[in-house]
Amino acid sequence: KDSSQPSEEKVGAFTRIIEAMGFTGPLKYSRWKIKVAALRMYTCCVEKTDYEEFF
Repeated sequence: KDSSQPSEEKVGAFTRIIEAMGFTGPLKYSRWKIKVAALRMYTCCVEKTDYEEFF
């Protein structure tokens, strides 16, 4: 009863998005800064807020 299936690493949604965009090496900014920027961009799009006025 030896299963020869390769164990898959669980990756987060952020990692999948970065890989889907084609980035494979180290990023210029930390993950935290990218997540904060993404949240700001999302908030501005949803609330129709001018990004410059938002910050």
